Amino acid sequence: MEIKRNGLKLYAQGSIICNESDEIDFEMIPGAHIVFKFINDSNDETSRVDKKADGNKLYIRLYNFNNPLGTAVGGFYPVGIINGKKFSLALSVDAIGEKSNTIKIVHYNWFEEEIKS
Repeated sequence: MEIKRNGLKLYAQGSIICNESDEIDFEMIPGAHIVFKFINDSNDETSRVDKKADGNKLYIRLYNFNNPLGTAVGGFYPVGIINGKKFSLALSVDAIGEKSNTIKIVHYNWFEEEIKS
């Protein structure tokens, strides 16, 4: 079976339960890691996402994903190119507990797209 959303092929999906301080490490191919990192920013309480590369890791930094009703990345968040394929992410996070010490329920969908020459 192959699942597509708006023409993009679903590569992997799942859910994981973690603590606020945990990093979630996806080894997409041997030696190439994409890591989710939760950050609470009291100076700017809006929810947002950014990326930062560090060696063989790409950190997807999730700021203020602490809403008990859920915080999501709308549409497809472009992650990068791995082995000639564009990878995107759809993500939803539910938070349980107080802002500074929550349990996260992370639902993720990885999508891939062939690069056309």
